[in-house]
Amino acid sequence: MSTIDWLNSEEQILVRIVANTQNLANAIDFVLVSAFPENPYRHHLHIAVNVPRIKLGLKVAEKPGDIDLLIVPFLHDQLLAHDTMAIEAKIIRPTFENPGRNANSMGHTQVTGLARDGFPYVGLLHISVPASLPENLHWQVPLISGQLDQEGKLIEIGKRYEFDPFPLLSADRQEGRLQALKLGRHIAYSSHAITLSADKQRITGNTMGNSKGGTRNPRQSDCLVSNIERLLREAPQIFKTIRWCDKPS
Repeated sequence: MSTIDWLNSEEQILVRIVANTQNLANAIDFVLVSAFPENPYRHHLHIAVNVPRIKLGLKVAEKPGDIDLLIVPFLHDQLLAHDTMAIEAKIIRPTFENPGRNANSMGHTQVTGLARDGFPYVGLLHISVPASLPENLHWQVPLISGQLDQEGKLIEIGKRYEFDPFPLLSADRQEGRLQALKLGRHIAYSSHAITLSADKQRITGNTMGNSKGGTRNPRQSDCLVSNIERLLREAPQIFKTIRWCDKPS
């Protein structure tokens, strides 16, 4: 897939986020904390991207048309479908010429639809993919040695790191927009921005804006939970398994 194709595809952006555990942790931490506030990363996960409603026995005519991120935790051999998390994702692509560009849809209807459908935990994630600013607009961040001077202040080593502030500013802008939606207490939200490599083929960094945790959905559906378990049995190939504590080979 070419550079332009994957950046223009919400599904492919999500697939690449899921493919890297660090990127994934940064993106979905807000719902993990909602479901497991004491230890968000104790549980492993089965994750599927863009799951059609029909596969979960939901009414096809309702919104959202698919579940952008369906996250089913498990511990050892025990599937915890009653703690499933469903995320509605929106991609924002601000540019230097139009830094305030917003998503075509803020996601209010879709994420409240997830709550109506009965997912145990629901969240709205805004992902900003900003263009790179010209180098002359990068912030110059001093590098420090970790040693203290006579006044107890950290000593700078005389070098500076160039930092593109656009992802940070963009994530902060979206967080304000998310606040304005006044979502219910049980709905979590987060603003998130990603930085790309120079060739725009890799995600090289993540900037997390402020987020709001949610609570268990008071309209949780036992029927939907059963259908999630059935989908995992019948179509395990659509899920990627994430084991946070696995050691690299």
